Amino acid sequence: NCSRLNLAINCPTFCCKSTFRLFNLKDFELKVNNTEHLVRYLEYEPDSFMFKHKTKPHIKLTISLDLYEMLYFIQQGFSPSLNDIRGKFVELVIFKNLLKNLNYKEVVVTKDDTDYFSIKKDNQNRIVIEPITF
Repeated sequence: NCSRLNLAINCPTFCCKSTFRLFNLKDFELKVNNTEHLVRYLEYEPDSFMFKHKTKPHIKLTISLDLYEMLYFIQQGFSPSLNDIRGKFVELVIFKNLLKNLNYKEVVVTKDDTDYFSIKKDNQNRIVIEPITF
């Protein structure tokens, strides 16, 4: 299943409704932010976690409870305000832009959110286009 093995970043183009770049989830790690320096003086629990690329440490996303809550509400159908987008999503946009600069071997495209196609390069440097299902 394509969605369980990869991180998909939406990169819209002029020819397709959606274009997704796929990154192997094995290249990322999820960790709770370390707050030991705060625990010495205060009762404190971590309020965020870090989604980070294993070999490119500058590519990371700190997911605060506020951002997590906003993403949950969006999943439930809530439409965020302009202030929400400008505030809580800035780090998400930065993370996405950093990922766009990584090399990738496969994209998934769709014109109608119904039919999806994988476009990738094979071992002999030929382009292979295949329909996929999620």
